[in-house]
Amino acid sequence: MSLLQIKEVDNTGSQELRINKNKGTINADLRVFYIEDGKFMVAYIPGLELSGYGETKDQARSMLEEVIIDYFDTLINLKRDEITRELSQYGWEKGIYQKRFVNKVHVDKQGILNNLELPENTPITESMLEVA
Repeated sequence: MSLLQIKEVDNTGSQELRINKNKGTINADLRVFYIEDGKFMVAYIPGLELSGYGETKDQARSMLEEVIIDYFDTLINLKRDEITRELSQYGWEKGIYQKRFVNKVHVDKQGILNNLELPENTPITESMLEVA
């Protein structure tokens, strides 16, 4: 699983996880928020409660990529019902196809500010990550 390719894309479509236990693969489209917190930048995926940080956006994203790889390595090794239980706690639901999960929980910049108890003027940008 550690050979994942993670890239930032411009679209802000829906969040999806496609899990193929037989092949041992996970592909995903995930919303990521970049938050300036003092001297640090935080990269945060609310749909999986994953984050990374660094002095720059690139450092934060690099740490987040390592966290994603570790999390997906753990996730792919769970039993199917355990995967469903794990993801459901973050608002993920099985799609029409059993291997696909969708997250319809809407989180915007204001929601991030409230959930993380950040000052109202905290700079936040949003993007999508494709994981394959």
